[in-house]
Amino acid sequence: MEETFHQDEQHYDVIINGYGPVGQMLANLLGRAGHRVAAIERHLSFYPMPRAVHFDHEIARIFQSIGLRPDESSAIEPYDAMYAWRNADRKNLQLVDWSGIGPNGWHTSNFFSQPLLEPQLDQLARQYPNVSVQRGWELVAVEDEPDHPLTVVVEGTDGLTRTGQRRTLTARYVIGADGANSLVRSAMGSPMHDLGFFFDWLIVDLVLHEDRVFDPPAWQLCDPQRPTTIVPGGPGKRRWEFMRLPEEDIKDLNTLRYSRARPIRTVTAALLLLGCWAVTSTSWFPISRTTASTACSCSSVTIDPPTTSAELPVPNQTTVSAPVSWTDAEESMLVASWWARCSSGGQIAPTLHAAVACPVPGRSP
Repeated sequence: MEETFHQDEQHYDVIINGYGPVGQMLANLLGRAGHRVAAIERHLSFYPMPRAVHFDHEIARIFQSIGLRPDESSAIEPYDAMYAWRNADRKNLQLVDWSGIGPNGWHTSNFFSQPLLEPQLDQLARQYPNVSVQRGWELVAVEDEPDHPLTVVVEGTDGLTRTGQRRTLTARYVIGADGANSLVRSAMGSPMHDLGFFFDWLIVDLVLHEDRVFDPPAWQLCDPQRPTTIVPGGPGKRRWEFMRLPEEDIKDLNTLRYSRARPIRTVTAALLLLGCWAVTSTSWFPISRTTASTACSCSSVTIDPPTTSAELPVPNQTTVSAPVSWTDAEESMLVASWWARCSSGGQIAPTLHAAVACPVPGRSP
């Protein structure tokens, strides 16, 4: 457990439960105003996976107010272009002007890497002696008695398992920055309104080895065959988001299986869907091992490799690489099958037992 507080400190002006970007920002603003603040966070370290990637000029101004200039941060990439919504034929349905400087004096649109941004916010918060960041503690109870300060009970944890060690803190205010399953919101009895967004997406964050031009850099493909988001993921990074189709099973998320003993190979949907955008395993690497199949699922593709290279022509296209244990010939057949799938406008190629839909290749992203 991380203890950046004195053992005799038990009372604070404000206790913040949750130390993600919202909790970090609150700790900065309240600390800057001179309040005694405790930020409680059950995880011992920052979550390493990319999540949010965009903020606007209003958030940029708030960052400026705590000493984080968006135009100087290594985690932030100001955006200066249009934002397009296009149909299956790549014709613009709507263009949103995200170029230039907004009314708050900063770029209208900005893309960022959350794993890089959070340590920067944390470093700024820790400069205040009146801010206590307490990682490895989980809020388990909030008691609100009339004419008394709020009482908060926290228990030691490694992020997953509680240790049984408990402490009691008091504060004038308790803020819940602890997400959708907020214990603070539950203690208040405050309801949550669900807007009913029930779609699952496969989110793939990459660093491309090769320079590519995306025009515009951020756009939405409104294609019922495979709705897709194509946006920056922060400096030097790109993000694709592929919507899971109704016939696809979310349980196949994060599958990458290979067996020499069987004639059937299974490849992640991420590799195949990226292949339809001419992104190959030689032109990118995932930001983390699990990122390429994070958030939700597209179904896997099982492939019987052709017996001869003559069964399908190998296209003169950028190829989708299979796992490294495949031979070049087997990989070429996988690629030929997949490009046949993409080029056929949705028809399953003969060697595919199952397939995920993707946009027709050959069109500029």
